[in-house]
Amino acid sequence: MPRLVPIRLAKRDGSLIHLDAESFTIGVNREVGAMNVLFTQGLRIGTDMNQARLSIIIDVVFVDDDPSALAGDNSNNGTASMFFTFDTMRHLGEWAAYKGDEQFGGYFPEEGKNCREIYNKMRFLFTSHDRKMGKLTGANGFVIVKLSHNAGLSSPSISGTVGEENTPVTGNHAVKTITVSHNLTTFANVAAAFQAAFTTSAPALGIAMVDGGSNQKLSDAFSASIRDGYSTGTSNAGVTVTSVQSGLGLNHTYPHIMPDNKPYIPHHIAFNGGWNPTQIQGSFAFSAAEKVQNILGIVSNSNDKVTKDSRENISEDVEWWGERFGNRFDVMKTNDDYIVGLQIPYESIIASGTNQGRVLRNFFLTNGRTLSTHKGSEGNITLATAPFNPEGDGQGKAGIEVTIDAFDFTYDAGDNLYRGKISCLPVDVIY
Repeated sequence: MPRLVPIRLAKRDGSLIHLDAESFTIGVNREVGAMNVLFTQGLRIGTDMNQARLSIIIDVVFVDDDPSALAGDNSNNGTASMFFTFDTMRHLGEWAAYKGDEQFGGYFPEEGKNCREIYNKMRFLFTSHDRKMGKLTGANGFVIVKLSHNAGLSSPSISGTVGEENTPVTGNHAVKTITVSHNLTTFANVAAAFQAAFTTSAPALGIAMVDGGSNQKLSDAFSASIRDGYSTGTSNAGVTVTSVQSGLGLNHTYPHIMPDNKPYIPHHIAFNGGWNPTQIQGSFAFSAAEKVQNILGIVSNSNDKVTKDSRENISEDVEWWGERFGNRFDVMKTNDDYIVGLQIPYESIIASGTNQGRVLRNFFLTNGRTLSTHKGSEGNITLATAPFNPEGDGQGKAGIEVTIDAFDFTYDAGDNLYRGKISCLPVDVIY
C-alpha cells in the first residue's frame, strides 16, 4: 500500500473522524474578468474583486483505528481553551487592530488614555464547565472578572472582598465578582490584570465552581496564561484561558463581555478543543466500515442550524441559564455531529526554526483584511495536532473550515477494503 496521509474530519462538537488519504487535490479559481478596450491597439483590462472559488477532493482508504497510535494526540487532555487578545478590538461587528500607525479597519485607539477608557470597569461573565453540564445549580458556576484602573499600580492588585453584581444576562440573580485593579494604560497591563483573577492567590468566591463545595476559586475551574497579541503581535497583550475540567460542555461558547462606557470589546476566540476524557482526541476508535457508516449517516442527514452569529445569543439565553439557573438545555444536541472542519498536515521547515528539521502544520485559509505574514507558512505556528477551532482566525483554526458536498465509497470484497472520495467546499458560515 502506498504512503498514506493522515487527515481528520472535525465535527461541530469537537470530536474527530480519523482518515487516511491516498491523495488529495485543492483547487482555487479566482473570478478575474478581462476584456479588450476598443481603439487602444489591443489594450486589455481586468477586474479582480478578490472572489475565489475553492474545492477540495480527497481519495481515502478506510482502515481500522489503532487506539495506541491515536493516543499520542491527547495533548490537551480533553480540556477546552479560548483566548483574548487585548490589542485588538471589536465594535458592533467590525474588527480593528492597532499597532503604531497600522490600521486594519474600524476604531483606532492607542495605548494610554483610550486604552484605559475602554477597559476600565469592563466585566467578563464566565460559566464553568460543570455548570454548563448541569452539575451545578443556583448561583454556583458563575463569576464576573471586573477590571479597574489605578494609575499608581505597577502590578495587578485583587480586592480581598468578593462583590456581587446583577447583569442583564442574569436578571435578578447576583453573580460573584472579582475586581482586579491595575494601571490599564497598556495592552500588556490589561492582560496581566485579567490573568491575575485566575491565579490561586485570588479570593474564594463563596460558591462552587466545579462539582464540589470546596472548589470555590476561579482557578478551580480555569487556568490562564499570558500570550502575545494575535493580530498585531504586541508582546504579552493576550491571555489564554483553559478549562480545568475535560469535556464538550464549553466548546463554541465564550464569556459574556460587558463594557462600561464604550461599545468596544477585545478580540476573542471561543472555547474549543474539549472532549470526553474516555475518548481518544475526541474520538472513539472505529473500524473501517464504522467510519464509512459514520460519514454516510452524517452527510446524508445533518443540518448546521447554529451559525456563528447566533451561537452567542443561544448560549446566553438558553444553554447558560435554562429556566433561570435550572438544568442545562442543550440546543445543539441534534446537530453537533455536523462536519465543519478538515485537517490536512504538511511538513514545514520555516515553522521549525533554523536547523531544527521539519515539523507538521495543517493547511489553512484566510479571509478579510489579513496581514501578508498571516496568509502563508511563516505565520503558521499552530501544531498539526491542535484541536480544530472553527472560531479561530486563519492558522488559528488548525485546519480549513469546510462542509462536505459529496461522498462516494466502494467496497472491494476481494481485498476487504473500503475506498472513498470526499468532496469538500471551504466555507466560513453556513446558512
